[in-house]
Amino acid sequence: MTPNDRMRAAELACRCVLRLGRSTLPVDPYTMLRYSRGVYLYPLDELPGRILSEGRDALQPLRNGKVAAVSFSTDPDHCVICYQPEAYPPRLLFSMAHELGHLVLRHCGGPSDRASTQERMADLFASCLLMPPPLLSLLAREHGGLYAEQLAGVFGVSPLAAFYAASNAAIPLREETRLAIEQLLLETARRRFPTRVSGRWHPMPPMAQP
Repeated sequence: MTPNDRMRAAELACRCVLRLGRSTLPVDPYTMLRYSRGVYLYPLDELPGRILSEGRDALQPLRNGKVAAVSFSTDPDHCVICYQPEAYPPRLLFSMAHELGHLVLRHCGGPSDRASTQERMADLFASCLLMPPPLLSLLAREHGGLYAEQLAGVFGVSPLAAFYAASNAAIPLREETRLAIEQLLLETARRRFPTRVSGRWHPMPPMAQP
């Protein structure tokens, strides 16, 4: 993945947050998907028979529990996103954001058709959607460092996803995007920030500044 790929994925993710326009956290990829043109969103146990048949191979990782959500194209103009509603909530949240990333980044086909670079870009998109880099950088500066569990509480993700996000905090964004994200979400992030620290929490690595 090139630096330009990383910048593009991060910028598009933050624009999606701004387009939704909600000052609440966690960021809601479900609503973004429900209002996306040509997208059909189904829980695994509510899939119509035709889609079950057409997406048999693509759905296998979901049925096996390897993933919490999966997307595939039924034709050039339509995309099916299927998810396991009983999955661990932070895992499901990241998975839905990942599948939204495939849609926004125009990754066609199903899991077997996508290159590993596209999967990494969708992961990066999901991370920047749920944990916008400007907020991570500001919180780190305000508190002199962060714990993974603190970010998990703020953004509704897993501590592992929080560690991954630390490496994305320095991705440069357009100035207007950065300022708009701060204006929309910073106060909510501050209110949700847990200030009590447990001895069992995991310190985050230092975040490089943009």
